[in-house]
Amino acid sequence: MESLPPTPILGFNPDTLRDVRRQFDLDDVAKIHESVDLIEAWLQKQDYHVKKDYDRKHLERAIIFNKGSVEKAKSKIDNICRFRALHPKYFGPITREQRLLYPGIIDCILPKMTSEHERVYLLRNDGKKFEHGLFYYYKYLIALAEYAQAHDYNNGVIAIFDYMDVDLFELFKLINIVEMQLGMMILTEGFGMRLKGLHILSKNKGIDVIVKIFKQALSEKLANRIQVHNSFDTLYDYVPKNLLPVEYGGADKSLRTVSDNNLDEITSEKFRQHLTRMSEAVTNEKLRQSDEVNTDYSGVPGTFRTLTID
Repeated sequence: MESLPPTPILGFNPDTLRDVRRQFDLDDVAKIHESVDLIEAWLQKQDYHVKKDYDRKHLERAIIFNKGSVEKAKSKIDNICRFRALHPKYFGPITREQRLLYPGIIDCILPKMTSEHERVYLLRNDGKKFEHGLFYYYKYLIALAEYAQAHDYNNGVIAIFDYMDVDLFELFKLINIVEMQLGMMILTEGFGMRLKGLHILSKNKGIDVIVKIFKQALSEKLANRIQVHNSFDTLYDYVPKNLLPVEYGGADKSLRTVSDNNLDEITSEKFRQHLTRMSEAVTNEKLRQSDEVNTDYSGVPGTFRTLTID
């Protein structure tokens, strides 16, 4: 790709394309083309892969999200196709009505990047009562990851969870650790999302219980990156204030406005068609050689400490 055109919900820094490529020793365009060629050739040889004709930009992003490694990109492509085959209900189009089952959860990908070309995901949960499980929230999060795979070009993701006003007891009752683990595995081991940090905003002493639940679904490396803040001031040490929505002291639009923009884009007819097409990117496990299976993704492993998260 020659440039990074902004989308309705994603903006880029003027030097993002150059800097991210350079960081992974891919500033030579010929090397990028060679790397994409290698993945295309590999796909053609995999009889168990149903889809083989990926957009070259899609494959370049897979390489970028895996720090320039062709082998890691191939592994993640294999994983995400297998996830789609084994857990199809987590993939495909999601409707506005399904996402709006959780009116107390307002989340979005923020439109501006950090100076290090990191993307910021922000969630505020002020729900007092939850009448539905979190399945459609996870499905929406996976749809956001599909959108990033189709359009983004980042140097990792910073996640912020605002639990200042949530009823932690109700949230605790709602969390299904198996769903959470599977969702995290799809994001990290499938899409190759590189989580640079996870920041939790809360003044409630009960937040320690939620942190322990998070740690069950994360690698030890990432679990050690969890930061709990009881005010916005300490958050600014990790995320530039000007990138945040106005109610967080930032210069961007309100969280609700940015969240609505995200929802409009993810549920648009154009992107719904993309999600439908990508639902066909699966593996036929009956054709896979038994010695090629490295991990059992039919369920959730008993331990999550094997995840490789940068």
